[in-house]
Amino acid sequence: RGVVVLNSYILVLFSVLFGLLAGVLANWGLLFWFSWELGHVSLMTVSLELRIDWMAALFVATIFLISGCVGFFMNIYMSGEDSVVRFNIMLYLFILSMIVLVVASSMPVVMLGWDWLGVTSFLLVMYYEGKKSFDAAMITGLTNRIGDALLICSLAGMCSSFDLSLDMKPYCWGLIFVVGCATKSAQVPFSSWLPAAMMAPTPVSSLV
Repeated sequence: RGVVVLNSYILVLFSVLFGLLAGVLANWGLLFWFSWELGHVSLMTVSLELRIDWMAALFVATIFLISGCVGFFMNIYMSGEDSVVRFNIMLYLFILSMIVLVVASSMPVVMLGWDWLGVTSFLLVMYYEGKKSFDAAMITGLTNRIGDALLICSLAGMCSSFDLSLDMKPYCWGLIFVVGCATKSAQVPFSSWLPAAMMAPTPVSSLV
């Protein structure tokens, strides 16, 4: 229990630090940019890029603040659970995936963060390991996989380096991309997985 409280205080502290960092970056017009080149596919360079500017730092601070508040609530709600350590690990992996998604500056990193978010959501929804939890987790997981497929197809179609021999207008690929984002973010009519995710412990539902 003490570990949970300590982590909550650390998350709030990180929220304050990233809030101050956002102010400094905005005032000085600075940003941090990291890039790792993985290789080449046809004429396209595949790289992992992270970008931290004032807006990304502000979003990360918001994530840490909300997660810290949920952590204080979790300390009370999950105090009677035997596997609170396993729940802690999954929850902080979920938070880390959100941070990766916020600071991503290339599509491979975006897909990594988004898919990581889907996997951790699946594990958290089926935390209680019952049939209803498993069914809800499958709805969550499969709906997110549909979103992944639409995003990958749209990105491949919009990239001029790929010759897909498909006579589709650019706005069609853009529409597929928007539908994929709507699927991943539980927008109507792809919002069925969001109420299903309520089978997860209440701290997870409040964080979502």
